[in-house]
Amino acid sequence: MKHLLLILIICGCASTPVALVANVSPSSDAVACASSKLSSIGYTVESGSKEFGLLKATKLDSSSGDDFVTTVNVALFEEAGVKKMRVTSNLTHHYDAGTKTQELGSTKYTRADAQAILDGCAAK
Repeated sequence: MKHLLLILIICGCASTPVALVANVSPSSDAVACASSKLSSIGYTVESGSKEFGLLKATKLDSSSGDDFVTTVNVALFEEAGVKKMRVTSNLTHHYDAGTKTQELGSTKYTRADAQAILDGCAAK
């Protein structure tokens, strides 16, 4: 019951990852911008490719022996000749000494992190 209460408080009761999209300047290095922004808000960049416009980062928060891992994926793509950035974020709960996992999806915190990346790196 304690785990369920903690999960409900943290997750805000959403179940799917959040994906936010914004236009980026064609001349900007949006992957480098996103990497810098993620580092500044506590994420560890796990992998990235400027060539393919992809980036993956994670942030670990621990509470009472449980781990909560937020994963952010950034992808650049072009649509109708416009360069865009998609930021997807997801929260995963690891519990029972890491033997069990529960996908919590989007929370107000994962959405705020995704929005912070777009706010810092999207075209103004």
